[in-house]
Amino acid sequence: MNLSTFSAALAVLTAQSSSAFTFSTPSRTIRRCTFSNPASPLFGIMDEVNSDAFNLSDLLKQDDSVSGNGGVTTDEMEKAYEMFLGQLVFSTNDPRIDIMENYDLVVDPQWLSWLDRKISSCTDVEEKMALRDLNNMILDIKKRVELSKAQEERAAKEAEEAEQQRIAAAEA
Repeated sequence: MNLSTFSAALAVLTAQSSSAFTFSTPSRTIRRCTFSNPASPLFGIMDEVNSDAFNLSDLLKQDDSVSGNGGVTTDEMEKAYEMFLGQLVFSTNDPRIDIMENYDLVVDPQWLSWLDRKISSCTDVEEKMALRDLNNMILDIKKRVELSKAQEERAAKEAEEAEQQRIAAAEA
């Protein structure tokens, strides 16, 4: 390939507008190739992921003012749970971070029972194992948070008792 053929090909590939062309090289002829610029620029997948287009977590929150399951139909809850599961599974973060960020939603008894039903009804072995691992991770984090809260309460109670003993000793 000589320099002029390369230059012509490069010029065609970098053209800004829609164009049709024909040019020949010593070995072959290229006819009628059309290039067009897309109407809108292409963005990466992270632009879509970071948008709120897939944020259905508000469907998972219950409104106590409405009886039942917050006025949300079972089908909507099913879709919201699926979306939330997708957020947990396909997040670029460590799942533990996402679990802690959405702790109230993750430890919701309705969500946990839905996840258990999902695990038991799953037919794909790998998916079932992954969901079971996620469920175990959620339960482990829930247990750790509960133990941490109990430890904090115990430490606060011991500090209060020590303060009362100190005050009693100072008065005596």
